[in-house]
Amino acid sequence: MSGYFRKLLRRVFRKKAKPRRRQQPRPAIQSRPIPHLPLPVLTAEDGIFEKLTVSGTKYGLFHRLPLEIRRIILAEAFGYRTIHIDLAFDHPLVRRPGLTASTSSSPDDARHCGLGTRLVPDTCQPRRWQWFGCVCHRRAEWTAAEREKNWWNLGSTIGLHDDECIKGTVCWCNTGTQQGTGSDSCFIGIMGWLLSCRSACAEGLEALFSTSTFHISSLDLLLHLPELIYPRFLRQITSLELLWGDHERFLDQHPLAQELWNPSAVEHDEDRILRKLCRGISEACPNVQKLHVCIQFWVVPSGDEHPEQDRLPYFQRNVLGPIEDMLRGLGPRDEFDVTIPGGVWLMLFHDEYALRGHELVCELDTPVTGRFQKSLRGSGSDDEELSYWICSGWNDRLLLMPSHYSEYDRFWGRPLA
Repeated sequence: MSGYFRKLLRRVFRKKAKPRRRQQPRPAIQSRPIPHLPLPVLTAEDGIFEKLTVSGTKYGLFHRLPLEIRRIILAEAFGYRTIHIDLAFDHPLVRRPGLTASTSSSPDDARHCGLGTRLVPDTCQPRRWQWFGCVCHRRAEWTAAEREKNWWNLGSTIGLHDDECIKGTVCWCNTGTQQGTGSDSCFIGIMGWLLSCRSACAEGLEALFSTSTFHISSLDLLLHLPELIYPRFLRQITSLELLWGDHERFLDQHPLAQELWNPSAVEHDEDRILRKLCRGISEACPNVQKLHVCIQFWVVPSGDEHPEQDRLPYFQRNVLGPIEDMLRGLGPRDEFDVTIPGGVWLMLFHDEYALRGHELVCELDTPVTGRFQKSLRGSGSDDEELSYWICSGWNDRLLLMPSHYSEYDRFWGRPLA
């Protein structure tokens, strides 16, 4: 009898324990609070940054040089490179102690910034918001050996969607004409200069922001950009790379992907995340001359909610539409690039070629990858002059078996091959 009651009690308590686990909410990017600001938010009216003006008594001999020469020196020292800025909610990164020289020279240690080897997350500490920055070591093209090994990459160009510096999984740190060796060349090394005095901080940051290309992929940072980076610095940015994806989520679970094919999730179109991103970039960085936006989330929904003939126009209207509105608002600049998944790019390329024929300006890397130029109409009298490049991105068809390629074509309303 005692055994029967013991089993009954176990069964009852086991049933009560399960609901507690289910009630624990999974962290979602929409419910995250705004990250704690490292410094008070400054606006043009505050005038606080102007207190960092040049002070001759504290700048030493370097201040005796003309301002133009100082700017050239600082730009050569800290600028003219692509810089990753990331903000993540995770365990804090710490340097692994006791790393010997023999261990650091192992092949597995060849990772960008030493992420995962010398720089590892401390799981003993709770998750928190953490800034991270590094120099981008993405090359322009794959080598012949890499193209032969990576058969799935059909082209020779290393695109924005191939960048994995923040993940640290691909290391190009000792290739090309990079300065320094190992992980030392992965960082700018500007903090010592910025902390030396106020004048050095002001001029150093001006040289950094005005001459560098900034690569940002954190959705939390992009949504709150003017609140986390001084507006004065944002206005100095002239080159931006924006990767709209998330390395921590499956591509179909990204908030942009879920919102794209679920119109009822947002009541007003202006409240969509993509609209907010485009509006925020045009307002925060009005002086950007080179802008590259990369769409890296799953744009093919599951289910049959949308008729086949409406799916590609739906993608153009709800993904390319907000981006084109942002480009029109910025006006003529040096270069605009928008990278979209390769399968969708091929469909759009066929449509544009059928419409414009040999007048279509295109640069093909392979028969199925490359970029073509699309004009922006509806922005005034200079419509024909305002255009942007649509580039082929990650090969989304690789996630499907070859036998399912016809299903991919059928989804976009294309006849079977």
